[in-house]
Amino acid sequence: MVAEVTVTPQTISPKVETFRIGFDELKPNEGFLSITWEQTLVQVLVGVNSHQVVLESIKKTMAGPTASDYHRAAAYYFEQNMDLDKAIEWVNKAAELNPKAYWVLKLKSEIQAAKNNFTDALKTANQALEAAQKAGNQGYVKMIEQNIALWKKKQ
Repeated sequence: MVAEVTVTPQTISPKVETFRIGFDELKPNEGFLSITWEQTLVQVLVGVNSHQVVLESIKKTMAGPTASDYHRAAAYYFEQNMDLDKAIEWVNKAAELNPKAYWVLKLKSEIQAAKNNFTDALKTANQALEAAQKAGNQGYVKMIEQNIALWKKKQ
């Protein structure tokens, strides 16, 4: 496959001594292919429908999912603010398959909070906190404690 584009070069300063090709200003569905050399910059916007690719991958994976697959699918739906009912269904399955996984419980609590179910979110977050403390993961302990403090104010 060959793509052909017409672009207008930009003059840049300071001078770039080494010829450089890279991707800049990356976003989930696009980014710029940048070529720089001396005082010239050329940028081409490159787009990809990553959302559709991810959804197709989730659909294929969910035909025979593991706890990790359920967790990743639920996390994607949560992060994209899509079908939170489906996200909670998947995170519940992940929690059933791996009940000591504090990262799964943390995600479950966040989805519950996103659905304005702060009572259940706090209950789940406390379970996640206990599991994270037992595992010695202070990063998760801190994140979960911050969520608990925030959700107590909203309850």
